[in-house]
Amino acid sequence: MVLPKLGSSARAVVFAFSLLAAGFAAGEARATDWVVNINDTGFDPIPAGGTVVYTIAVENEDLPTVSAPANTITLSIPANAVFEGGTAGDTITGCAPTPATGPATVTCSIPELPGGGVATLRARVLTSTPGTISVNASVPTLGIDRQPLNNDVSQSTTVTQGADIGLAISGPATAQSGSTVSYGYTATNLGPF
Repeated sequence: MVLPKLGSSARAVVFAFSLLAAGFAAGEARATDWVVNINDTGFDPIPAGGTVVYTIAVENEDLPTVSAPANTITLSIPANAVFEGGTAGDTITGCAPTPATGPATVTCSIPELPGGGVATLRARVLTSTPGTISVNASVPTLGIDRQPLNNDVSQSTTVTQGADIGLAISGPATAQSGSTVSYGYTATNLGPF
């Protein structure tokens, strides 16, 4: 098959169309769908004075060939709570400030994620007062995000009345072999939180 020769105006149209197509392709390559999830499974309800571990997952819900650039995640820590930090093995790192007494905003680093990749943070939040606390996690949109509404989520946790029980043990520092040793145990109610 022989293709006809194109005139200069036809070549200009083909060239412009090629640039437009390349632009769309580049835009598609930068498109990302960040998906943020947070849960307090196993820690709701929690007694006041207890630590809630919020499991936060950020996923690049895209094709395996489309990497999402490094990003940040912002945690909103409520009043009557303290962000104590992450947990060993987290792939979301560098949270600052740590610790952070609420109300406070904490920012952490998300690594570059391949399509389908997930980064996690197990955020430890110390409670102090009965009631309900809500922790928010939000990832900003970088470039094109096909579904920005799933970048921002919150998790509420019920904090019940807590107690602070102390236990002291007393006894001799040394004893003769074969002798009877007595130990005293004292439990103290240091009051509710």
